[in-house]
Amino acid sequence: MPDYKIFHAAALERQQWDEYVTTHELGTVFHSSFLYDAFSRTTDFIPLAMFALDSRDNIQAMLQGFIQTVKPGLLAGLSTRAVLLKSPLYSDISALKPLLSALKEHTGKQAVYTEIRNHWTDALSASAYAECGFELHSHLNYLVDCSDPNRAWQAISESKRRQIRKALAAGAEIVDAPDACQLEEFYHILAKLYLEKVRKPLPSYDFFRVLFDSSKETPQQIRFLLVKYAGRIIGGICCPVSGHKAIHELYVAGLDAEYKELCPSSLATWAAIDYAGKNGISAFDFMGAGRPEEAYGVREFKSRFGGVLADTGRYQCIHSPAKMLIAKSGFKLLGKLKGRI
Repeated sequence: MPDYKIFHAAALERQQWDEYVTTHELGTVFHSSFLYDAFSRTTDFIPLAMFALDSRDNIQAMLQGFIQTVKPGLLAGLSTRAVLLKSPLYSDISALKPLLSALKEHTGKQAVYTEIRNHWTDALSASAYAECGFELHSHLNYLVDCSDPNRAWQAISESKRRQIRKALAAGAEIVDAPDACQLEEFYHILAKLYLEKVRKPLPSYDFFRVLFDSSKETPQQIRFLLVKYAGRIIGGICCPVSGHKAIHELYVAGLDAEYKELCPSSLATWAAIDYAGKNGISAFDFMGAGRPEEAYGVREFKSRFGGVLADTGRYQCIHSPAKMLIAKSGFKLLGKLKGRI
């Protein structure tokens, strides 16, 4: 097996990094220096990016993600996790194992577990993950084909199409270049949703402001598409963009109970699909649809937008089984008591 040198983000030229991601068939915005730099400008995350270079200093594998402490303070040691939002990339399979080993060593010192949210899997990489202590769990996702806008529209369920047409006819509109005040309105909707229903960690407003500022500088890499009605923001979606490959749902929310006739969450989701079709982007990525063995109401919502259901799974490596056990039971109870985890 060739010897590989492992480098972190600070030691690699941005040009070499981004050229590798851009030219790799499976490269996404979640592997890019753009998103790494966005994560690094907020206190919500500690970004990580690692590269396996060969003897000629060519990248043969890379990964990117972040370390996040869900509950700062006394519970920090039980709630710190490492997450990769997309699979590592490789050009030479022999580079993947040393890269994963380096990841495990790096995150194992800081996090209770490391999770890799796959956007692809193959038989070659499966053995490397297993040898490095990563266990694969089923996890679903929907991908919507946006290559033909008319076909994408027809693939949506009739009930959703009716809702979208009705909302637009009633005066709801899509804001594709929102201002800072509109962004703040959208964040308040998200915060309420995550507090009352989703009950999962939501980054601070500062993180969204960083992404928003980045969207002004490089609109081709991230979009905020908001739903406005009667001068008020009633929903929206935040979408990183992977060139012409895909637009990804990072966060979406709407005042659906307050504006039942306008279905703002549906309209925001359609806005991203429509944006993809009009801008030559091949797919809309829902970024997850839950575990197949668990009931998940959001999966039913996502299923109505004409996507293909796939089980690409998630790899997980637990660094501290004892802390993981305590965290699972403790945060479940805390979630019931406080309405959030």
